[in-house]
Amino acid sequence: MKNRLNSPQEFFGNLHIPDGVYISDYYLKIGERKEQGILAEKKSALWTYRQITQAKKDPGILYYTSKNKLNLRIFPFEKRQLRTTGIEVIHAEPVTLYLNNQKIALFPNEKTLKKIPKIQSNKNDLCRYVSSRQKNILPAVSRKPYFHFIVDYSGQSKMDVKSVQTIIQNIQKKNLIGNFGYKISFVNYKVGTTRSFGFMKNGKINKDLEFEQIPLPKEGGFMLNRAIRYLSYQFYKENNLRKFPVFVILTDEFENSLWEENLSPLKFLFPEVDDFFLYQKGGLYSHPLSSGALVKPALLNKLFFHKTVNLGNDQAIHLARRNEKPDIYCQPGIMEIEPTAKNFTKLEKGFYLDGMNTFKFLNPGKWPRAWHSMLALSFESGILSQVTSYIALENETQKIALQKKQEEVLKSKEYFSLEVDTVSTMSSPTFGILALLAMLMGLLFFRKTQRKKT
Repeated sequence: MKNRLNSPQEFFGNLHIPDGVYISDYYLKIGERKEQGILAEKKSALWTYRQITQAKKDPGILYYTSKNKLNLRIFPFEKRQLRTTGIEVIHAEPVTLYLNNQKIALFPNEKTLKKIPKIQSNKNDLCRYVSSRQKNILPAVSRKPYFHFIVDYSGQSKMDVKSVQTIIQNIQKKNLIGNFGYKISFVNYKVGTTRSFGFMKNGKINKDLEFEQIPLPKEGGFMLNRAIRYLSYQFYKENNLRKFPVFVILTDEFENSLWEENLSPLKFLFPEVDDFFLYQKGGLYSHPLSSGALVKPALLNKLFFHKTVNLGNDQAIHLARRNEKPDIYCQPGIMEIEPTAKNFTKLEKGFYLDGMNTFKFLNPGKWPRAWHSMLALSFESGILSQVTSYIALENETQKIALQKKQEEVLKSKEYFSLEVDTVSTMSSPTFGILALLAMLMGLLFFRKTQRKKT
């Protein structure tokens, strides 16, 4: 990596990885020394990186920002300076990574390909890897969509019963999914869902749905992100192989909606669709669940639904798209076990970290336990997770500061109120990659045993 500018810069890179791929090591060349990365608790590492960059020292850091996206930061790059960094990747079949839109193709050896585990029907199999080849021989599952309307019922909202009725009728006239079922949830800082399951036919609303009985008062703010998360969990508990929700937001002030985080971990609940939708100006607009912030919605002409297969069983449904990508299938019971005590391979521990992240996301009430379990498994396996970060430091003073901060965080019961998981971008612009060779040298293929570190 080289800074082509004539002033010091910070390197900032987005690394996109597919499911079933995990980072198991990281290093940064500092001068002539290859400094091995330290796997640390995420908030502690981000705090340390921020403190050091203010003094223009030599840190590098790698951490998740969402399910399949990581940030790589290195500071400083002096003018025209060439620097080398590397990561170790474990994976079970050919994959493609992207670093700042640069494509990196990885191919495991034939021995690894032969060891890809087969699909099992054992309902006690809490977490497993399903390759694209295995997935595409499963029978297709076809569920019927229904609209789940999320109505802004905040103190500032102008939405009322009449406007909701009118919008539903207008959507029906567009015939986007034909005659459809629907639910309605009124949302502010609470969520109130109507008991009846309405049905649209010939442009008329089912009279069984009593709109007048709105289940909560109009007050507070419109917490859209939290509502989708809560309603997704309620749908998950239904274990439904017959139908799935298409969320449609009804609000007159979409920009004022409270959107806190990327919801991509929820995609396995309804892989048929990528987005939620917003009704505006007589049309439906799409908004990605995977966005970490509100973005400008795109006008939708027709709803498209992906073909799916069921990786689970009747007791625990887990749908996935029928495509050329692998999937990780996990059951909720994963939150109740301690993988560190079992005879798992390193790659399997990566699968369990994936599953823990998904189910703690679905059930925030179990987050404290999940946080500790994920941290322990990440430390034990050396695999980067959503709660850890790899950081390379220049000297022992920095390492002591990191250790001290981490001890404070691990002892604290207020780890959720610490600063958010971001690092402010430097005032100088970031720069592109001239040479990927240095990175590629650090990308190693999956092996049964971990390589010895030098």
